[in-house]
Amino acid sequence: KKQPTIVPKKICLDSNRIGDEGCRTISEYLEDKRVEIELLSLSDNSRITLTGFQHIAKALAGRRRALRKLDVSRNNFGGNLLTPFVEAFSSDPDMIPDELDLTSSTSADTQSWRIFGKLLARRRFPMTAIRLGRNSISHIDLSAFVTAFNSRPRSTPKILDL
Repeated sequence: KKQPTIVPKKICLDSNRIGDEGCRTISEYLEDKRVEIELLSLSDNSRITLTGFQHIAKALAGRRRALRKLDVSRNNFGGNLLTPFVEAFSSDPDMIPDELDLTSSTSADTQSWRIFGKLLARRRFPMTAIRLGRNSISHIDLSAFVTAFNSRPRSTPKILDL
């Protein structure tokens, strides 16, 4: 008799030493169409770089059903995390997780914040929460990000933590 496949709904790998190779392994797991994960949390994994996040973003964007929550907070990606995120989800913004936590994880320029805001505004339904605190967002970056949401007020998230 065939054993049932155990498929977790939540994967929490916070405060570990998950690096880019670990992200590649996780992304391969996420690409399996039988996996219906709701939460992926990789916070406090300082060995993950932009390359590792690109693996994760591409795997999530290619899924048939959106993840509910993605937490990559308190990682030092060493660059603009928004660029690979926008690239991965630009074809289908509705695949962006309902809750997104990027607290203390990115350094981005004003144009990137504007593009990121426009991408989120393209969703057909609002996100539950976006957490972007401790990313050194300037008033100009914030203005660019919020202006994108003002173009489509229904897309504004219920919680916007800056």
